[in-house]
Amino acid sequence: MIQNRTVLKVIDNSGAKYVRCLKVLNKKKVGYLGDLIIVSVLSLRRGRGRKIRVKRKDLCLGLIASIKYKHRRFGGHYIQSKENSVILLNRQKKPIGNRVFGLVFKELRLKKNFKTLSLSSKVI
Repeated sequence: MIQNRTVLKVIDNSGAKYVRCLKVLNKKKVGYLGDLIIVSVLSLRRGRGRKIRVKRKDLCLGLIASIKYKHRRFGGHYIQSKENSVILLNRQKKPIGNRVFGLVFKELRLKKNFKTLSLSSKVI
């Protein structure tokens, strides 16, 4: 469950490391897997030779890729991640980075986010 002022880890190569949720873009106050949120960039990744596509304090859209909260699957079992993570999107709802490094739940397929699923290496 992602609320306002929640700090999330970025799992793509857009250049951001941590972001803060400012608003959840659905009718409820909390966000779950596959929901869109408005985020502000808190810190950037270090390193030479890396392309940094965002700046600190930038406002972006974010797609919630995995959450700590237990998520119930259709088979009756529960699945959860160790951290809250997000993928940064631009205004046209396309990913800013061109690779996704962390775990991505397959429930994004139900939300029709096929572009992010094709970029990710680990789909659970």
